[in-house]
Amino acid sequence: MSGICAGLSVIEMGAGSIATSITGMVLADAGARVIKLEPPEGDRLRTALPSGFLVWNRGKESLVADLRTAAGQQQLRELARTADVIIEGFSPGTTAAWGVDADVLCAANPRLVHCGITGFGTTGPYARLKGYDALVCAKAGLFARGGYGHREGAIFYPVNWGSFGAGLQAAAGLLAALLVRDQTGFGQKIDATLLSGIEPLEYLVSIISQLMVKRGQEPAIDARSGVPGSRYGVLVATRDGRFIQTSTMLPHQARALSAVAGIEHTFDDPRFAAQPVFGSAEDAQAWEDQLWEAFRSHDLAYWLPRLEASPDVAFEVSRTSEGGLDHPQIVHNGDVITVSDPRHGPVRQVGPIAHFSASPCRVERSAPVLDANHGPFPGLVPEPDGSRAPAPPLAAPAYPLAGVTIVEFGCYYAVPYGLAMTAALGARVIKIEDRKGDPHRMAFGPEVASMKTTRGKESVSIDLRSEQGRSVAHRIISEADVFVTGFRSGVADKLGLGYDELKEINPRLPLTKPRWRPSMLSTPERSRMPWTRARHRRKDEE
Repeated sequence: MSGICAGLSVIEMGAGSIATSITGMVLADAGARVIKLEPPEGDRLRTALPSGFLVWNRGKESLVADLRTAAGQQQLRELARTADVIIEGFSPGTTAAWGVDADVLCAANPRLVHCGITGFGTTGPYARLKGYDALVCAKAGLFARGGYGHREGAIFYPVNWGSFGAGLQAAAGLLAALLVRDQTGFGQKIDATLLSGIEPLEYLVSIISQLMVKRGQEPAIDARSGVPGSRYGVLVATRDGRFIQTSTMLPHQARALSAVAGIEHTFDDPRFAAQPVFGSAEDAQAWEDQLWEAFRSHDLAYWLPRLEASPDVAFEVSRTSEGGLDHPQIVHNGDVITVSDPRHGPVRQVGPIAHFSASPCRVERSAPVLDANHGPFPGLVPEPDGSRAPAPPLAAPAYPLAGVTIVEFGCYYAVPYGLAMTAALGARVIKIEDRKGDPHRMAFGPEVASMKTTRGKESVSIDLRSEQGRSVAHRIISEADVFVTGFRSGVADKLGLGYDELKEINPRLPLTKPRWRPSMLSTPERSRMPWTRARHRRKDEE
């Protein structure tokens, strides 16, 4: 079995671009042959973020081509003549000045799919600003004042969110463009930005900040919850200095956390009766202060078994990215791999972004040493004229995923946002909800956060606990192309939407289920992903 990108030839180039490297890594993991063009001194990431470089450039080859010179520019033109994909991470106008921009390369190779990744796009007032993550986050409002006890100054995030999101969005756009090429015989130019890359990873703050700026208000909000008077997630600290991120999106989760903390008396106090929603910011802070006081009274060893024993407490102990590799759920999922590096020996790192049963991803070698490539191969050497000429063109679809129907069965963020991206690419997405609707619709205020996760979709409200409701869902799914579930293991099966049952209804149906995984960012960071005891099972207990 080979990966979904097997046979593709990819050229990657950029000035120390994390986003470009991540995009190339995704394609390389999926079987593409990726050549990383580097200047004689090497990509800046080799020295600036060496641990990140090892992960983001695994499975690639390196070819020195100094694009600042005529010889390097000609070398790129020759390679691009028969490549399938080019990923570019230079500032707008850089490659145009060198005579190797997307227009030039695509004109010479009509099948080429060219993806440019910039900070803010190629036009507009911010186009010339550097595509640095901190700068993009600042402009987006992520460093807004307020929250976490800070009354003055900015809140800085030590995470390359924009680059990480842009890299994955670029990979999705490239695959969509390649699907169109399969239909038409022609490639196209696509763009991704770090500004847009923030959106899937940043839950709410940038939306509120931008809305406040638009309304002429000071963009200062409560970064813990997005709005005053609520605590949809509380970060607490234990006596021995370990941080615990909780998720209290629903009332039963907030009450369960209060019970574990030993502050059940708040249930009878009118100020806290509706936790995690409160009548004022002062009441919300008073509830949080009680949680902090309780958790600061004992070490993590005291709290961990108590938190795990409550099935309604969603939490995660904060840890570094390296520590995340030892997380029992990550190990259970098979998302930790060991790659042998000729300089550093065995390196444990996060695995590919997805598990494919019929076309698995593989990571067979570490990041390349400078100018280490495997010589000529089809797709990166000139071929006889006409051997890669476009097939007779078919009518281009209005959108890359036009005609694809996806049924969504999930709530809150990961699945709904991912499928909002497919809707933007033209898929018809039908969201199955119960009579109350996805609770994310009311989180942080009516339809505020869910504007990112429901746009472009259709919704059907079904009671899956009834035979009639399951029958309606089955009729919808029988005509779909994809079914995606984001609930805990066993939930879909219990409601008649398990994989085996749906495959009988629709034999061509692939079922997808996102897996919890650590970030691919190399920066030591605090993991905010909640998990419950039910997800902590070992394989032999299933």
